[in-house]
Amino acid sequence: MRHEEWVRLVGYRNANRLFLRYGGRSIHIPKRIKEKHPLLVMLGFDAMSNLCKEHASELLFVPRMNRAINDFRVALGLKNGQKPSALLRKVKKDNDTEQLRLFP
Repeated sequence: MRHEEWVRLVGYRNANRLFLRYGGRSIHIPKRIKEKHPLLVMLGFDAMSNLCKEHASELLFVPRMNRAINDFRVALGLKNGQKPSALLRKVKKDNDTEQLRLFP
């Protein structure tokens, strides 16, 4: 599942929390929400219920935070008329600490 789908299901801030905590790993989405489930504590009831409705009993891959930032930069650059090859070179040169400052 791509980062846009995570943002749609759980919201922007919750998706960022997921990317930072579970990025690069697969997580199991339960059928029923238990009171002390780590995802429920992190995301809240509304976001967790959205996730369970669409992906109950599935194992979902959570993208890494730096990958989400790179995709965001490329999409923003393409929207502003820059060439994709130049954008990808720029993304590769940046390090993770600089990229993380893009998110509030």
